[in-house]
Amino acid sequence: MENTQPNLQGKPTKSATPGPNQSTWKDSLEVTAKIAGILTPVILFIFTQQVNSAQNKHNEDVRKTAEQQQDLNRVATLIKSLASPDSIEREYAIVFAGVLIDQKRFPVEMYTALGLAAKKDTALNDKISVYLDTLRSQSIGDAAATKQVSKARAYVTRIALEYPKGSYTTEAVKTYVDKLSGMGYKVDAPEIIFEPIRQTMLKYYYKAEAAPVTKLIEDLSSVGIQATAVYVNGFETTGTVKPYTYELWLAGNPTP
Repeated sequence: MENTQPNLQGKPTKSATPGPNQSTWKDSLEVTAKIAGILTPVILFIFTQQVNSAQNKHNEDVRKTAEQQQDLNRVATLIKSLASPDSIEREYAIVFAGVLIDQKRFPVEMYTALGLAAKKDTALNDKISVYLDTLRSQSIGDAAATKQVSKARAYVTRIALEYPKGSYTTEAVKTYVDKLSGMGYKVDAPEIIFEPIRQTMLKYYYKAEAAPVTKLIEDLSSVGIQATAVYVNGFETTGTVKPYTYELWLAGNPTP
């Protein structure tokens, strides 16, 4: 029942005491205000974290993009330097390539260029061979990268050529050496042996080199040497034979 009281004119008026609906509404507002007071800092914190996270990601993306562009610029310079007619510039380029290789930042697409540099300047073969050995180790499990290493390695392969005394003329042997050298292979001074060789053989010492050996067999065939690849066991872990070093034995019978 609504409370009433007379006013000065003798008319009844409503009491100032709040009703149940007004009291509930006021309580709800107070609860809402308290909840808002608790949640607002939380929401602001979450929002700030999200903004910071997005900003950090953006900064990281910008940094990576800048690094990638920097690497591309370096590679472009490297390509130019590797092909330079200046031997000193080529050597500096090889040293820089070694730095990128050690940092595992040398592009796969540049592996072959590294081999071609060895073909252009055989004095750098040993240094490039070391770098290619490192790349081969880094490429384990990556078929595409391993293939590129093998292609590059063809240009720094060392061949020890041996033939029976009297079976080949000096001119014929020199022709083989010149043709193989022209393909980028490093051929040691031919050695004369004094025992018969029944078939022309290309001896190799590491099973992992089967692919480049196949390529070398094809190249030998193109210069008129029909050789059979022969794997020689027992050298995989001794370190006595450098990787990509092969012995080419030409068939024939020695003469007095």
